[in-house]
This record gives sequence, C-alpha cells and structure tokens, in this order.
Amino acid sequence: MISVVKNYYLFLVREGITNEMPLKGFEKRKAHPYEHLPRTLSIQQATDVIESVRPKTWRADPTGYRDRAILELFYSSGLRVQELCDIQIGDLRRSEVLLLVHGKGQKERLVPMTETALKWVMRYLEHRKELHTKAQGYVSPSNHYLFVSNTGRKMCPQAVYNIVREAGQKAGIVGVHPHTMRHSIATHLLDNGAGIFEIKDLLGHESLATTAIYTHVSVQHLMTGYLRAHPRANVQPKVTV
Repeated sequence: MISVVKNYYLFLVREGITNEMPLKGFEKRKAHPYEHLPRTLSIQQATDVIESVRPKTWRADPTGYRDRAILELFYSSGLRVQELCDIQIGDLRRSEVLLLVHGKGQKERLVPMTETALKWVMRYLEHRKELHTKAQGYVSPSNHYLFVSNTGRKMCPQAVYNIVREAGQKAGIVGVHPHTMRHSIATHLLDNGAGIFEIKDLLGHESLATTAIYTHVSVQHLMTGYLRAHPRANVQPKVTV
C-alpha cells in the first residue's frame, strides 16, 4: 500500500499537479524472505489432482489427453505456466526424455521428464491436429506450439490456470494452480534426497537463495537427515534417579 501511494505521488509530481511527497522518508517494513511460504501438496494430493483427468476415447474427450499431459508435465518438470505455454513440438527430446525450456530472460535449460509424462504428451500429439471448433477449423500446420486451445491457437496462461484449478476441484482440493504443482515437486524432490543445486537447475532459478525457500518448507526432510546423520541422534538416554 505504501509503495502504491509513493508511486502515485511520483506520478503527480511528474505531471506537475503537486509538489508534495507526503511519504518521503517513510520506510516500509521489509518482509522476512520466508514469511509467506509457498503452498505445497502432499504426494497423494498431487497424484489425485493429476489422475482426476482420465480421458476416455479421443473422439469422446478430445481435450482430455491435452489436459492430462499438461498436469503430468507440471509435476514432472516443475515448469512455470508461461514456460509450458511456450513449449514447441521441436523442444521435445524424446529419445533422451528431456525437454528444452525457454525460461525467464530468454534463458534456455534442459529439464528431465518422467516416462509417464512423455507417454501422455505422445498420446496427445497423435491427435493434436484434431483439436478444433466448427468456427475455427483444424490446427494450422504452421502452429508449432505443443499445447493448443480448443480453437487451435497457442494456449494462454489463463486457460492453463483454469485446467489446473478444475483438476484440483475434481480431486476435492481448492485453490490449486500451476505454481502449486511447481512448489510441490520441488519439495518432494528435496524430501526424497535430491540436492538443492539440482532443484535450482530444474526450476531455472537465478539465485540459490530463491531455491533455499524449499529447505524451510521441507522440515521433514531436515529431520530425516538429522536423525540419519547425527552421531547421537538415535542414542537412548541413560537416566539415573
């Protein structure tokens, strides 16, 4: 709120409407970097969200394979929503089970996929051209983006948000969005022994400090490592009365 008011008065001064800066010298409180920890799902909850999309035959459920592939990719590769929308068919490295991701600042990175995610992507690709409406016709051959909307155009972030949110609702979980899946896979990888540097590279973080938030989310991982490694963690105390 302070930032909004300050910028509003900067605008007024720039426009010559006023010379007053009522909040000049007023310092806003700096939030603790871990004050708002990201929400994560349990492994079972993440599985329930993904498996809530169960396509029938392609003809009966033309968008089902696409939506399932989107959910599988979010959880397997920790993608940002815009990164998923920007994936082109040529970015798939099928033989290596890798995906070329176009991240922030035009930086590219190769990330792994699960075999399950790749399977669903390939199923979707088999019938991708059939995604259409009567008004728009078939997907244009010049559209090289992997995920297309019901009108044959490149998927927009809002459409992807809706797909993930609806999958969460089907699984009985309110408020699930793409970043929830991204936070969840990072935490689950950490819980199961992945190193923080590997997670940093997977997520495409510039700074290790950004990735370090998951060490605060994953307290259970810390406790497991502590009990396994500390020389006296499992020593039963000898108490004399």
